[in-house]
Amino acid sequence: MNSLFSYASPLEVRLCRAPKKILLLLIFLLVASDLHGAAPQELADRAQADYQAGRYAEAVQTWEDLVKMGFVNGDIYANIANAYWRLGQVGEARRYYLTAEHWSPRDPHIRESLALVEAKLEPASSQDGPLVLLRKIPWYRLALNFQESLVACAVFSCLLCLFLFLYLLNTKKRWAWTALFLALPLLYCLGYLWKGLPSERAIVIGPKAALRETPAATAAVRETLAEGSLLQIKKTQGDFALVQKASGQTGWIETEQIGALP
Repeated sequence: MNSLFSYASPLEVRLCRAPKKILLLLIFLLVASDLHGAAPQELADRAQADYQAGRYAEAVQTWEDLVKMGFVNGDIYANIANAYWRLGQVGEARRYYLTAEHWSPRDPHIRESLALVEAKLEPASSQDGPLVLLRKIPWYRLALNFQESLVACAVFSCLLCLFLFLYLLNTKKRWAWTALFLALPLLYCLGYLWKGLPSERAIVIGPKAALRETPAATAAVRETLAEGSLLQIKKTQGDFALVQKASGQTGWIETEQIGALP
């Protein structure tokens, strides 16, 4: 079955592929259930039932309630994306698959589904240039999310300081070379840490969105943006946001026509 249409509930995420991940998630939900009552388990079951019954809008709302309660991971966002795809809202589907990729950058199934959504959005996706090509590079399996890169940076920084300290104590070259070697993965992790910082990216979630010259509903339309187009938010003013396309063109768009990306 195509992964785009596959279903995985927050409690039964990819059972055949990641049993350890399931166990940790179940433990987390059980512990959280003691803090929040039975709400998380009930919400997860309700979302699963709604999705399987074809009530995709209700399933989305329930999963978003779980996210608001702090149950955040790539699989829940992928489930939301699946539901939006079923609803025919391709822009929202791409938005949540990008969010899922942000949380689970090494998940090949999320990436495959995202690629299918972006193929559906042609030619909107082709306007994004190297952003699409970068996701096809095989070494994505070494990618880190923000939390992982933060932990890795802390570990490598401590090791680097340790070996530098040893070098200062006895000036043996092997300690200096070891510290230099540790600096490379540290820089690698710092890159992903920087990438994981909050951004001002957004995506067009409506079928058609007008890019206007000024922040007014009556302003002249410069261009009509296709659903799923990626934008950079420069600033907001009232119900409008000044955005920039990958090509460099700027304009004003209604904030209800775009969705924020991590």
